[in-house]
Amino acid sequence: MTDLVVVEFCGEPFAFTREEIGQARDRARSVLGSRALPAAVAAPAAPALVDAEELGRLTSTPASWWLAAARESDCPSSWVGKCRRFNVQQCLRWLEQAQERDGTGRARRCAAVPRART
Repeated sequence: MTDLVVVEFCGEPFAFTREEIGQARDRARSVLGSRALPAAVAAPAAPALVDAEELGRLTSTPASWWLAAARESDCPSSWVGKCRRFNVQQCLRWLEQAQERDGTGRARRCAAVPRART
């Protein structure tokens, strides 16, 4: 059986052989020349702001942890009306910086552990 690559385009699946993918890539490069793809085409746009539920889903972390981190530490967040929103990229950068590291540089746990509400 021939190896096929399945690509979704405009909500429809398409199956190509690796050779067909290579030919399509070469055609696109010849059409574009040295011009780069516009950012909107090169990478799908991520939502600018998400709520704690969505951020929790994206990071496999409880939404309550993100809300507490924003409330109790310096996790970046913004208020939109009465709703707290998070910029995913900023939060991921913050989380990386807040990691405690062991002697080998491996992440051990987040140093910005939110306090439990009493």
